[in-house]
Amino acid sequence: MSDLQLPARMLAWKASVDVVRMEEVPAGDLRRTIKGFVPDSNFDAPAPKLVYDDPYEDEENRLNKVTKYWKVRDQERLMRESRYRELWGAEEAAASWKRSEEAAKKLKEAQEKEAARESEKGKEKEKGKEKEAGPSGSAKASTQDA
Repeated sequence: MSDLQLPARMLAWKASVDVVRMEEVPAGDLRRTIKGFVPDSNFDAPAPKLVYDDPYEDEENRLNKVTKYWKVRDQERLMRESRYRELWGAEEAAASWKRSEEAAKKLKEAQEKEAARESEKGKEKEKGKEKEAGPSGSAKASTQDA
C-alpha cells in the first residue's frame, strides 16, 4: 500500500466517509439557536425568510427575492450603524467624563499643595519674626540700651 500514490483529494474523500456528521436542523427550527442566547433589544427585526429552492423559476420571481434580500440587508446595515454610533457616543461621553474627573482631581491636588506651601511660608515668617524678637524680647531691649 505504501507504493501506491493517491492524489490528496482522493485521500480526503476516502477519509470523509469515516467522519461522524451532526444531524441537520432546519432553518425554521428553534433548536438552531444557542440555548440561553438573548438577542440585543435594538435588533428586534425578524430575519428574512427567503427560499431559493428552484433554480429554474421565472426571472421575475428571482428578481423579487433578490430585491427583498438587498432591502433587508440594507435595513440590517442601517441598524448596525445606528447601534455602533450609539455605542461610540456612549464611549466618547464616558471618556470625556473620565478626563474631566481626572482634571478636577489634579486641580484639587494642586490647590491642596499650594495651600500647604502657603501655610509653610506663613510658619517660616512667624519663626523669622520670633527669632528677631528673641524668646523674651530681650534682644530689642539690649539694642535700645546701647
